[in-house]
Amino acid sequence: MKELIDRKVNIIGNIKIKGSPITGECSLKNLVAAIKSGGNSLEKIKQLRAINRKENEEAYNSLKTTLSAYSFASFSDSKCIKENWISSGMLPMDVDHLNPEEKHTSRKKLEADPHVLLLHESPGAEGLKFVVVVEAIEEVEEYRYIYEQVREHYEKLIGHKLDNNVDPRRLTFVSFDPKCYCNTGAIPFTNLQSFPVVSEMTDKTYQSLGIPHISMLDVCSKYCIDLKQKGNTYVGVFPGELSKSKSHFRVSADGNAFYCFHNQRGSRNPLYLIALLEKIINWSDVREGGLKGKQFVDTCKAWGIEVHQKQGSEFYGKSRPVETPAEWEPIEIETEPENLPAFPLECLPAIVSQMAIEISETVKTPTEVAALGIMTALASCFGNRIYTQIEPVETRTNIYSIVFQARGERKSTVYNKIVAPIYDWISRQQESYNKAIYNQGINAKRLAGLESSLIAPKKGESLKDLEYERDALRAELEHNTPLDPMFITGDATNAALRLLLKRTDGKGAIFSDDARDMIQILLGIYTGGQTQEHIFTKTYLGKLPLDTTRKADDGLVLIENPCFNIFLMTQTDVIKNVAETGSFLDSGFLSRIELCYPESLVGKKDSEGNLVRAFDNRKVNPEVYSQYSNLINELLDEYYNNTEVRYHPIDEDAKATWIKFYNEIEEQSGEDGLFEDKLDYSIRLQEKALKYAHLFSLIERRPSITAGDVTNGVYIALYYSAHADKILRLVKHRTIPQDCRKILRHIQAGTNIKNPFTFREVLQYCHFKKEVAVVALSFLESKNYIRALPEIRAQHGQKKTVTYEVNPEFYQLKGAF
Repeated sequence: MKELIDRKVNIIGNIKIKGSPITGECSLKNLVAAIKSGGNSLEKIKQLRAINRKENEEAYNSLKTTLSAYSFASFSDSKCIKENWISSGMLPMDVDHLNPEEKHTSRKKLEADPHVLLLHESPGAEGLKFVVVVEAIEEVEEYRYIYEQVREHYEKLIGHKLDNNVDPRRLTFVSFDPKCYCNTGAIPFTNLQSFPVVSEMTDKTYQSLGIPHISMLDVCSKYCIDLKQKGNTYVGVFPGELSKSKSHFRVSADGNAFYCFHNQRGSRNPLYLIALLEKIINWSDVREGGLKGKQFVDTCKAWGIEVHQKQGSEFYGKSRPVETPAEWEPIEIETEPENLPAFPLECLPAIVSQMAIEISETVKTPTEVAALGIMTALASCFGNRIYTQIEPVETRTNIYSIVFQARGERKSTVYNKIVAPIYDWISRQQESYNKAIYNQGINAKRLAGLESSLIAPKKGESLKDLEYERDALRAELEHNTPLDPMFITGDATNAALRLLLKRTDGKGAIFSDDARDMIQILLGIYTGGQTQEHIFTKTYLGKLPLDTTRKADDGLVLIENPCFNIFLMTQTDVIKNVAETGSFLDSGFLSRIELCYPESLVGKKDSEGNLVRAFDNRKVNPEVYSQYSNLINELLDEYYNNTEVRYHPIDEDAKATWIKFYNEIEEQSGEDGLFEDKLDYSIRLQEKALKYAHLFSLIERRPSITAGDVTNGVYIALYYSAHADKILRLVKHRTIPQDCRKILRHIQAGTNIKNPFTFREVLQYCHFKKEVAVVALSFLESKNYIRALPEIRAQHGQKKTVTYEVNPEFYQLKGAF
């Protein structure tokens, strides 16, 4: 079956990392191929099988846990943790400690079974691991119950006990087995019970006992319990204190029976459910035949419920009315921020302004998007050693910029027009670079030959002449290393970026019109959640060298004056991902970035009712494009191979203008100031203004930075700071503290902390100290995510605890926290 052979399998590279992060995925077909060949794990598996497990269990387990693992389960994000488990249609099984004959016999039986999808030897070769196909399971409790049934089936089939690990997030280590079995025609089990069958109380039974027929469906409706249909049953969630020891329960389609997963007990009397919901009894008091008599009656009376005993230990009665809770206030989430003023085109150098207009009018994109991309592209052409200085502040032209645009905006077209001249220049340099690399390789071989000759010189060769030639050749190789003109990349890890800087003598540019992958790298998707922005905070100023120590390098290599320019375009939904990464703010990375979040033009109309992006044949003015392209080529020719640190002068009146701006921002950053709550990005406003002034002066070929350059730089820096303010206000209003997010993730998972939940559960499952939990819950209450319920009387011997319920609106929000 094609859908099975192409089924995606989650790959976990290192289970020792907290949360077992998913590092990739592959098809079932590729997984089978990897197991048959051993893949990248072959050497480790051979070492593992060479260890005597009985004599050295610790070494065996230590090596085993370094193997990659796989899982067929679905998770809500990139971590294989219980709270993130969503569903599974595959059950991993494991039988261990088999001798060769037992293993052979068991293997034959399993291969003949129609439900077995995958079968292979365990990494230690002492057992078998196999995967069984079942119908999709979406609840943890149901998974465990079905797993027990399937395990029992296969224990009977092969005559050996199976591992009893019923954890739905369970991972399976990869192995080496050339005989790995895969049945793409495997069929799911169809005769499994999703919960135990309980005997139904028929109408005749009710009548004989004189008990009015009360449907459990009516009971759930009365107690405001939402039921979700699953197959021929209904699933509900116990409220309040009951959810602590029990989560989901099921009600039969006719309403005559219910079952609680946690205890695997069923009941056929709706009064049991009422008694549980009313806290008349504990679940441990429920029995198939009835309830504990006097205790039940006394407790019912104490709770104001009329109860009558009819026969034996059977009871019937009427529950008190359920109070209707107050209406919820909406969760406080800010809608789209207000739009921004027009972009100050007049502050840009002439060629930047003209090219921005051309791109804006031809592609139908906001001018500020085109302008930011053009400025970043031009900034990358000045290399990594052109500074300006107003002591003690130093800066280069390099710009970090991220543009967030709505789906449907023409990001690729904008991007291509901006960066095409740079790629043209790179293409022209490539031939000479390849030739230089070839010659360098020839010289390296010559050097190796000279080294050999010095060790064993031929007859008549002068050692002095050989040493002289060797030293000259070595110096040439060391000082004439060709620079790779390809200084642009779309996305790369930190290690790859360091190698890029090494090849280009410290110059790098990360440009992308679809930057989701690069931003995921920054967010730490491939590094276990460890964010990767630190390389950019180090290279922003670039006064300190950057080191690279990869195995491919000859020891430690220092990269002098490292410099990046960044222009990333992505969709607006990525704002949420950035918002959830607090270290971006804490590390100062976001303060270095120019953020742009323009109004979407998709489907918009002007004041006269005309489409803003209506189709036309407008093309970029060839003269303007030629000027822009020529400027980029001239700048790269002049600055790319520069190895000298230079300082571009700044006029005295320009210094005075900038210092005045510096002091104004500093004053407005204090208490009650304009930037008091905006320090996450405003702390670098002065530096950015100087950076723009520096860039504008160089573009215009002025001998020094003028007061006009500084004034224009101030306006541009302030304009993009308004974009940053727009984004961060949205982020901070929608983003809640880390501790609060942790609580909400547990609630959303619905495994440990359910709705409603108790204060004690927050302490237990979030691992908070009491004072931390109080602050987090108070915040969530203030934003209407949750509310405290009236205090419930504690059972005998238990301490009182506050119970909270969750705003139903929370479950409809997608990405709001």
